[in-house]
Amino acid sequence: MLDALEIVVGAVEAVRLVAPDKSYVAALAEMGVTSDDFDENIAYFGDLDATPQSGLDWIFVKRGQVGRAPSRFTDGSVPVFYTALDRPTAERETQRWLSAASDKFYFRQLTIEFEGPHIDLRALVPPPAYLTGEPEDGAYKACFEISKQALALPCDAFKTPSARLPDGVCFPILARPSIKGVHARGYVRFELDDATGQWNCRNV
Repeated sequence: MLDALEIVVGAVEAVRLVAPDKSYVAALAEMGVTSDDFDENIAYFGDLDATPQSGLDWIFVKRGQVGRAPSRFTDGSVPVFYTALDRPTAERETQRWLSAASDKFYFRQLTIEFEGPHIDLRALVPPPAYLTGEPEDGAYKACFEISKQALALPCDAFKTPSARLPDGVCFPILARPSIKGVHARGYVRFELDDATGQWNCRNV
């Protein structure tokens, strides 16, 4: 199916929101955030040391996705570094995983510099429903086949519709050599609006 798509070799800038690294407590304190405000975050993220490079190592070297619950484009056997083409999409995709254990969460924003072969799944006609479908409908299993086909082309990443934001675009990356840079761009705060039940996100 992917054979009909054009493989583009070039640069793409993407966005990823990650758990803050261990230095974030001091950084947030300097910004005037009180300890009570991030104590729940410390408990939620535990001892996770999410520096930009450690995140890449966890996925591509330590193969940390092995044995975990399948995500949209992997059953754990293929490393996938999930990013989005813009921050609104990254925000909406992140909100799906926020826990009710707290009404506020802090994340670090990363800019990802990608340069390599990639394809655009939005060019598939008709667009497969499973690209934005739910796991109980078999969507994750079908999307994992896309990852395996992309690697066989070979293709290091693909643009795909966001399942959480209409017109949003996700950019799963399958190969570390095409990630040329990962840069921290500050912190963001998700806060739950009790009236609407929706998460709002802003820079810290």
